[in-house]
Amino acid sequence: VEYSKFSLSLKTLDGKPFTALKVIPVESVIETTIALSVNNPDELDYEKEKQMTFKIVAEDKASSKASEANVTLEILPVDEFLPQFSQQKYQVNVSEDKTVGNLITITATDDDSGKDGEVTYAIFGDNSFTIDSKSGTISVSKKLDYEKVTFYSLLVEATDGGNRKATVDLDVFVKGINDNAPIFRPKFYTGLLKEGKTSFEYEITVQATDADKENSGNSQVKYSIVNASQVLSNSFSINAQNGIITPSNIDYESLTDNVIQLVVKAEDNGKPVKEDTAVVNITVLRPESPGAANSNEKNFTSITTVTVVLVFIFIITMLLSHADNQRYSRELRAAKTTKKQSIGKSEDVYPGTNLFSDGQINPLYNNLDENDMGGPLPEKESLNSDINNDFDGMYHKNINAAPKTLYNFDDDTTYSIQADNSKSDLDSVIKERDAEMNKINNDSTVLYGNSDHESDVEATEV
Repeated sequence: VEYSKFSLSLKTLDGKPFTALKVIPVESVIETTIALSVNNPDELDYEKEKQMTFKIVAEDKASSKASEANVTLEILPVDEFLPQFSQQKYQVNVSEDKTVGNLITITATDDDSGKDGEVTYAIFGDNSFTIDSKSGTISVSKKLDYEKVTFYSLLVEATDGGNRKATVDLDVFVKGINDNAPIFRPKFYTGLLKEGKTSFEYEITVQATDADKENSGNSQVKYSIVNASQVLSNSFSINAQNGIITPSNIDYESLTDNVIQLVVKAEDNGKPVKEDTAVVNITVLRPESPGAANSNEKNFTSITTVTVVLVFIFIITMLLSHADNQRYSRELRAAKTTKKQSIGKSEDVYPGTNLFSDGQINPLYNNLDENDMGGPLPEKESLNSDINNDFDGMYHKNINAAPKTLYNFDDDTTYSIQADNSKSDLDSVIKERDAEMNKINNDSTVLYGNSDHESDVEATEV
């Protein structure tokens, strides 16, 4: 119809107004291009209706004639909903002996459809717990210990397909069990009890500790005496709280042994009850008889006297050893020279052919050690002989003085030695003495030596 006006509207297939959308324009002349826009978004719910069919009606106002066109609308999903937990907070109790495994399942729902409505889970707060990301099942992943941690505050997170998140608190309360027994430290105790006394020489206190949670029934310890040797259980008591042991009503005359052994027990208040034991050895000190006391006193006096004397001797010896070591009383060891070969020679028989030649040991010098003379000894030499080599060697050392008298033991003839004893050089003294001795002993058959005590000789005793 030329120049006629017509109206545009949206209707359902059964002729009712379709209000989810609106048409633009609502009126036109001859012809027009129309557009549709959302009028009521609540009616466009993918979760309720994924597809909608309606019709566009063009109606001529003058003749009331109309034309219709059906339109199918496909609704696309959007992530419009958050995951929702069924509770605002979760709590769970677990025993500390809980084995690794499932604890609780927490789930959330999401009203979105498709992938946007799919929920995954995560848990935060402590690595002692894990969660299945698909099912929301929470498990214990490590052994729990009530003595260390009694409470865990965890956070469970749910995430939908559109990455929209929701969280909820989870409190885990650990319940303790009696998993530790009391332990005595030490396991053995000793005590002294004088006969007739009502208390020990020093207090006996036994002590046990329990590693369960402090101030809990599982860690509270009480003590008791469970056994005593010589049928003396009723003769001792123990404080159940502090472990102090006290004696009472002991029949000392009936004792068969001076050592009384007690067995004490420590037990906790847990379920089941756990315990430990310790041993206490008590030595009974009996009074000594007067005779025994006097004997002990005499023995003590004797020992003390001997000790004092020995200490005195030791002190004197030490003082002498540190005194001037140039004056000592000594006796020279006798030596014999001979040209005659003998089979059964005594210890002091030495052949004397080269007895006093240069570099050999003069027997007139003493057998000294370096502690006596305050320094290292000269080299140890041996007398040489074509007839006898049995000499075992001597040490010689320079001294400031020596006996000036030499004895011939064959006829008691004495000889005077004129060597200068004041020289400190050992070789010089030896040479001078050798010269003097060769004059006296030129036939190598003279017994020489000084076996008489010389009180004024400045040397060290052999």
